[in-house]
Amino acid sequence: MQPHTAAADPYPGYGHLRDTGDVHLIREPTGLSRHTVFHYEHARDLLADERISKDPRNAWEQLSRAGYLTGDPETDQYIFHIANCDPPDHTRLRKLVQKAFTTRGVERLRPRARQRANELLSQAVAGEPVDLITGYAWPLGSVAGPGRRRRLWSLTSNASRTSCRSSPSANIAGCQQCTHKPMAWLPIFG
Repeated sequence: MQPHTAAADPYPGYGHLRDTGDVHLIREPTGLSRHTVFHYEHARDLLADERISKDPRNAWEQLSRAGYLTGDPETDQYIFHIANCDPPDHTRLRKLVQKAFTTRGVERLRPRARQRANELLSQAVAGEPVDLITGYAWPLGSVAGPGRRRRLWSLTSNASRTSCRSSPSANIAGCQQCTHKPMAWLPIFG
């Protein structure tokens, strides 16, 4: 995949990777390497295999060398989240999150989600290009944030979204602005 075209339309590249193998070694410009699995069944099998881990503590040295960690425990706590943990921590966090996404819970979000969707659409100027991810999907997704802490949820999710496309140092800087107060409501482990 070419970086300049992949951002605009990543799906042909994903299709190529799926068609050319089950697992691909991805090398980041930082020097960090990771394996990416493109088939659901294989990913599910790997995630259920106790020999495989997503816990960043198992790759701490490599993450440090690649610039994803600062050495400051308070700053580096951003790396511990539901997508980067193994059972039993993942199971515990998933159970906490699942409670908010029951059928009844999602139905309670419907009026606010519809209102927010309409607000975002009305902000789009007719004829002007709109980035559907940054201008619609991400802000709309923050509707699911926890009630009175929705603004903090939004700040944290925006820092995460921005840092995903940035260098490790920008990733850390983006997360630092959200680490102390916004993250206080999250059940951090480590």
